[in-house]
Amino acid sequence: LQIVLLLFVLFFLSLLRLDAQHLVLGPLRRMLKIVALYAKNPLAPSPKRDGTGPEGDGSDSDGTNDSESDSDLAKSPEDQLGNYETEQLINAVEKITVLLRQCWGVAGAGIISSNLARQEDGLTAVFNPTVPGKAVYALFAFAAIKGFDHQLRVLGGEVMSLINDVARVLHKEVFRWGFGDSGQCNKNLGGAFLMVFRIGDVKEVKEKMDTATDVIFSSALKKNAKKSSSVGIRRRKYAASNRVGSDLSATDADYGVVRLRKKMGASHKAAHDALSLASLPGINKFTDLAVVGMLKAYAGIYRDQKLLTWKDDFRLGAGVGAFSVDMMFGMDAGWAVEGAVGSEYKIDATYLSPHVNMASRMMSATKQYGVTILLSQAVQELLSEPARALLRHLDTVTVKGSSVKQRIYTYDCRHKGVNFFLFERSDAQADMDAERYTPNLWNTDQDL
Repeated sequence: LQIVLLLFVLFFLSLLRLDAQHLVLGPLRRMLKIVALYAKNPLAPSPKRDGTGPEGDGSDSDGTNDSESDSDLAKSPEDQLGNYETEQLINAVEKITVLLRQCWGVAGAGIISSNLARQEDGLTAVFNPTVPGKAVYALFAFAAIKGFDHQLRVLGGEVMSLINDVARVLHKEVFRWGFGDSGQCNKNLGGAFLMVFRIGDVKEVKEKMDTATDVIFSSALKKNAKKSSSVGIRRRKYAASNRVGSDLSATDADYGVVRLRKKMGASHKAAHDALSLASLPGINKFTDLAVVGMLKAYAGIYRDQKLLTWKDDFRLGAGVGAFSVDMMFGMDAGWAVEGAVGSEYKIDATYLSPHVNMASRMMSATKQYGVTILLSQAVQELLSEPARALLRHLDTVTVKGSSVKQRIYTYDCRHKGVNFFLFERSDAQADMDAERYTPNLWNTDQDL
């Protein structure tokens, strides 16, 4: 009887343990994994939920760490119903992080990461939204809806629908054609949008360039040192046979190595002090994709069926003639400070730089020149040769606050009368075009 009672108690305790594992410990572990995932990379996609089986069924009870794959975050069909308080809490955490990512974007990734990450003592950091900014290299693009003041005046509250229709097309093309995950839509300023194609942190980019430079210099140094050494050996043999000049070879070889080292050191220092974006490997493809994204957005504006219905709204055409949604673009390249601006009451994650202002000026100047897109000289220098050959030098100007002359270029987009819907592609085809990009696209793509 005692044995039966003992077995019954053990069986009952195992049931309690399974319930506690399934209903409490498992969801809590999953919640911590979600927080750790977003603390490491706030821009990571949401954990997949494939419903392959219940999570937290004792697989982690042996003390395994939380650095497992995202598949560990998969939920069972029962958990997906969200009937339990722990599951509702997990759903809330996921939604909050998604909202933070969508509101702040890549510029706010550092804010999210620094506030979710743990400190060395295991405690979480005190919430501080105004973390210090950091310098980054990027391509900046402004896009604006033409005639927005008139549209705002006649549409009133419905202008939000128009802006969202434009944003849907613009954001999709920016994300699609940005190299990797570099294409991000930073913020909206009324009828204008700021897009950022992020190259990387200034410190990180310089360190990688220094590493590559050191590899090249060290190889050249070894090659020249070996060459000087072989020359010295031949000189010593010749001097020994003729018994003259026996003390020249070693001195000459050492002097050659020292001279080469000084020359390379000076070049290395110059490269570190003034980094040229044009020297970055792969920057041509990166810039090409960014510009193509802008041109594809322009074509998509004239192709999208929801945007085409706005031309039938009599309010937009009354007194001004036939209406159609039109856009203007401006681009520049350079550095910027990425971070949060504001206080404990309200913050905005944004970019501060003269290059951001230059992109805005490029966009505004399209009205004066009667073109769709303006590119600064900095962007033109980063493009590939096939893309550069299609640009038209529009003017040479000096901007306010600078005495340096710079060229501005435009790309002659297709005329407004072109029926872009004739060249429509499915999303899958467009994604494939972006993944398989080659410079030959500039001469073959019908949208360009």
